[in-house]
Amino acid sequence: MRVTMAKWLEAHWKAVLAHTLILSGFVFYCILLSGFLFDRFEVVHGEAKLQSILLPAESESVRFNIERLELGSSVTEVQGLAFIDGQSSDNSQTYIVLRSDERCYVLDAMTQLRADVTTACISLNLNLDWSGFLCKIPMRRISSGEYVIGIYVKKGDIEAFRYTDRVLVKS
Repeated sequence: MRVTMAKWLEAHWKAVLAHTLILSGFVFYCILLSGFLFDRFEVVHGEAKLQSILLPAESESVRFNIERLELGSSVTEVQGLAFIDGQSSDNSQTYIVLRSDERCYVLDAMTQLRADVTTACISLNLNLDWSGFLCKIPMRRISSGEYVIGIYVKKGDIEAFRYTDRVLVKS
């Protein structure tokens, strides 16, 4: 007894259709949805969050030093100190800005205790103990490109923003 492909398909068309739909659904999931869904589960402790902030004009009133820029495939860390000229660092928040020709990202940074800054800048007569920052940039959220790094510091209604001479490249 010889069965042709046409007869076999006629007899098993429901099973073939079901398997085709299952396989198509799996391919659709892998290509379009898996990254979107699993990004939520890929959490880095202390990961910076993207902010929707309207940046002020660039000024000279922010003092900063980027002490460490560690590039990684999944996370890039920017660590240093920043404060507004003439202002103590109490209750201030530091942000890292990444600007390319096409995009601009503003990411919050974790404030770090840096009593050494107050000691080193004793002549300023300011409390700069909380001028340290650490920003863990999730590279999966950043598009490929070359970005100039900026520092934005906000304390109440006082804002200071300035681009650095540092560049971050994601390819």
